[in-house]
Amino acid sequence: MPNVKGVHLPNSGCGRYNCYISIDQSKPGQSRQAALVALATADGLKNVVVVDEDIDPFNEQEVSWAVTTRVQADEDIDILRNISYTALDPSVKVEGMSAKMIIDATKPVGEPFDKRLEIPLEAMSRVVALLNKGETTL
Repeated sequence: MPNVKGVHLPNSGCGRYNCYISIDQSKPGQSRQAALVALATADGLKNVVVVDEDIDPFNEQEVSWAVTTRVQADEDIDILRNISYTALDPSVKVEGMSAKMIIDATKPVGEPFDKRLEIPLEAMSRVVALLNKGETTL
């Protein structure tokens, strides 16, 4: 998919169970399509989180932030049940069968969505300087 900007299989998911995909989504549904392609390509994946291009998929704190601020569980999480799977997953209850999860942590395409808050670098530099001096009030 040409709009995929980055893919990361983090160590926190044993390098095989979790996948973070950053995407420049131009129309609705592309995030879930990217997740389905990943699940179909890598048999060991259990959880796929898709984020917008402003999120670094190699930074788990940013991915977690996107899940926290951009996901409504009843709309943005899909559970795929009774999927054929390998026996390497210790959580599997029925041999050869598992469940997989897609979390769409992208902003809705074509709908208003608040911009990510950014504190100006100058303000952050002043705060750091004051803290380094031992100031407790700004």
